Amino acid sequence: MEVEGIRLESRSGRESDPARRRIVTDGRPWFVAAAMVLLLIYCSVRVYRTAARQRYDFTTYYLSSTDARTGIDPYRDRDLQSPYIYPPLLFWLVTPFTHLDEQSAAVVWTWATFAAWVLAVHLARSSLDRLGPAPPPGEAFLTVWLPSLLAFRAVFREIHQGQVNLIVLAIVTFGFWCLSRRKDALAGLAVAVAADIKILPAAFGLPLAAWGRWRALGATAVLAPVVLALPVLTYGAHRYGEILGGFLRGRLFQHASDLAMDTHMANQSLIATASRWLTEVSPLPPGYPVMKMNVASLPLTWVATGTGAIAVALLVACGLALYRSRLDSRLTGLGVSLVWLTTHLASKKTWEEHLVTLVFVYTSLLHGDREWRRLAWPTVAVAALLQWSHTPVLVGSEMADRIQALGPTTLSLIILWVHVFLRLWRSGPLSRTGPDR
Repeated sequence: MEVEGIRLESRSGRESDPARRRIVTDGRPWFVAAAMVLLLIYCSVRVYRTAARQRYDFTTYYLSSTDARTGIDPYRDRDLQSPYIYPPLLFWLVTPFTHLDEQSAAVVWTWATFAAWVLAVHLARSSLDRLGPAPPPGEAFLTVWLPSLLAFRAVFREIHQGQVNLIVLAIVTFGFWCLSRRKDALAGLAVAVAADIKILPAAFGLPLAAWGRWRALGATAVLAPVVLALPVLTYGAHRYGEILGGFLRGRLFQHASDLAMDTHMANQSLIATASRWLTEVSPLPPGYPVMKMNVASLPLTWVATGTGAIAVALLVACGLALYRSRLDSRLTGLGVSLVWLTTHLASKKTWEEHLVTLVFVYTSLLHGDREWRRLAWPTVAVAALLQWSHTPVLVGSEMADRIQALGPTTLSLIILWVHVFLRLWRSGPLSRTGPDR
């Protein structure tokens, strides 16, 4: 099939192509598999030891799930432990882990996180293979595992913290995989599940609307409350009503209105970096690691309002770019990447572990023919250098903190956002029908 001079091969044709088959086997898969096994063993041992001596993110999920099962408020404040802030679905999904001791549960969670990482990489590559453009033979490593290496700081921190972001990434990427095969109902279910675990993936309703995938959008709207209600099967209607009310009336509002961590140096959202540069008084309690540049002494509410307006503008621009590129399915991967980047910049808090989504962003930029990647390499290189610029092993702990406070990761997200936006905007529709929409 051809669309304005561009040849688009069928899926069956690609699989029968010997050059295509070499891509699957190239990239020294045994070396990659061995490296992944060694990394899994190392992370499992490290997580097992960490869970024995300190609290971290998985501990919050584990304790909240135990509280909900035993009749205690899972959203209560905890001593020496961050409170649980996510929708109830996440700690309900963690319930099977609570039948293990905390250390063993943490190790099994690490295995699940690794599986989600591998699955997300595979689904992203499979979807992009289908939509094109395809990478040339012999360059599978550059387009499959290099994105994970570039984003490895975030991936490693995600695993060490026991966070849920890689699992959410795998679910959203599964939705992208379903879209590439026109399984819109399943795609809508994937977005619904992801949004019920963490709220921000609800932003993927925007590309579904911009691309006219109304069946997928409708499935998301219908299935999201159904999925959120599943814990009723375990807790009962009355008990779950209390839990859900605690989230909607208490923790959700408190998390949305709380500015207590906005100037933390590890927070690389737009509002956090702007606050470190433009405000004088920190809202943090004494003892928190904060770096401020004191360029200005604006009230925090002014900065929050200004960056909030920028966040809305980014969201609108994202929607327009998605709509403009709606007729070219080859740009779907870049569209998904733009949504991820927009959520990171517009969110109030963007920690490094949230940036595991860059695995997908880098894959969408580097997975293609040489001309496609030629446009992306300079941007990817600059962004990766900025993200690795505050690595303690390279520059020392104190200098790493100072560099991180400047917001290099925020700058890298802005650079990536502008690049992806311009690629979508300048490409525009190729035809009135499009190959896969």
